[in-house]
Amino acid sequence: MEKTFGVYMGRLIYDDCRISLNRPMRLLELFEKAGERAEEKDEFLSWKLPITGFPVVQHYVEGTVRKIWINYWPPEGPPLSNGYYANTLQISIPFNEIPKRSSRKQKLGAAPNIVHSLDAAHLMLVIHEAGKAGYRVTTVHDSFGTLLADMDNLFKLTRETFVSLYNKDPLVSIMKDIGGDIKDVDRGNLDINLILDSEYAFS
Repeated sequence: MEKTFGVYMGRLIYDDCRISLNRPMRLLELFEKAGERAEEKDEFLSWKLPITGFPVVQHYVEGTVRKIWINYWPPEGPPLSNGYYANTLQISIPFNEIPKRSSRKQKLGAAPNIVHSLDAAHLMLVIHEAGKAGYRVTTVHDSFGTLLADMDNLFKLTRETFVSLYNKDPLVSIMKDIGGDIKDVDRGNLDINLILDSEYAFS
């Protein structure tokens, strides 16, 4: 019962997002369409990140499922019409040695993976630049930390690398790589350089 209500509520929230978050939802649709095109071509959706040049591939595979029949204990009774016995068990086993492309994963994974890949590019830039500056950084998921004496430097560096990444307009190159049209993207007018003076910064 709880799962039924959860699904119902999830659909209501998703439908509301189409209205209240129109521009992000439009971008979501563009990413999903790119995933659908990759699935139609039987390919993995892929793109390259700006500045870092890191290649991203949605390599979603699963084992080919084979059905096998086994008897538990000696056969019971006469054979059935299918040639098996009353105590024959049919099981499905995925053979990872025979991989196949996972269905719908290219579509469903496109939007979150593009966002995560940009977060990863930002993380790489922070680590690289901090290393050049001579101090160490630790990361926990999408958060950065360093020694107290270097916190002011990291505070500044996190914002500078974020701005340098997004000043390169990564959406243009990603849309080109995934076969999307940047003209279909409804953009806002945020001055990305304002993040340099932001008290809080989340990537």
